[in-house]
Amino acid sequence: MSAFDYNVDNYTITELFEILDLYDPTPDEIMDTTNQFIQKFSPSREDRPELVTFFQNIQTKLVRYMHSEEDDQYTPNEKQT
Repeated sequence: MSAFDYNVDNYTITELFEILDLYDPTPDEIMDTTNQFIQKFSPSREDRPELVTFFQNIQTKLVRYMHSEEDDQYTPNEKQT
C-alpha cells in the first residue's frame, strides 16, 4: 500500500476537481465542498489534521486558479482613437 500524497502541488487542477467530485464548478461550489471535507476531518469529528490541511490547500489552490481564469477571460475595451 502506498502512502497518500498530501502535497496539492503534486496534483493537476483536473485531479483536484476529481478528488472533490466537481466538474466545471464555481468558486462558491469549491468553497462549499472543501468546507464540508474540512469540517468532516476536523478535531471535533474524525480528527485528521493532515486531511484538514490537505483540503484547505485544495481550496486555496482551486479558488486562486478560478480567479486567475476569470482574470484571463477579461479583456478591457481598447481605447478608440
